[in-house]
Amino acid sequence: MLRFPWQDVRRALGELASVTPRTEAVHLAYVNPETGRECLAALGFSALQLRPGEELRLPRRSASAVLHVVDGAGTAVVDDATHRFETADTLAVPTHADLMLINASGTTPAYLFVVDDAPLQRKLGIYEVHAATAR
Repeated sequence: MLRFPWQDVRRALGELASVTPRTEAVHLAYVNPETGRECLAALGFSALQLRPGEELRLPRRSASAVLHVVDGAGTAVVDDATHRFETADTLAVPTHADLMLINASGTTPAYLFVVDDAPLQRKLGIYEVHAATAR
């Protein structure tokens, strides 16, 4: 399966949000339904929902990532740099960066599409995840 219609992904994120504790990210990985593995050998794809008013601190990872804002607005704090984002913006997150995402709306979710190089790093045996650091 190479196509994941956004309406299906958005619905799945909504269902996941209803059973995910507020302390955890609503994060859905795109996987090959036949193998359960990543869709591509070198890149990972996923979707992230920021609930209304949510401030989400993600763990530091050795993988770099690109976040594309599908819908919504907010702020991304990458290490010590603050970036406002809105629909259709794209942000880069370097390796080992502290990342906090803040949904600007108290009433509607924000949705981001994520591409990272974690699958390649896992294959090379260099992938690392560290607890998010408090700021």
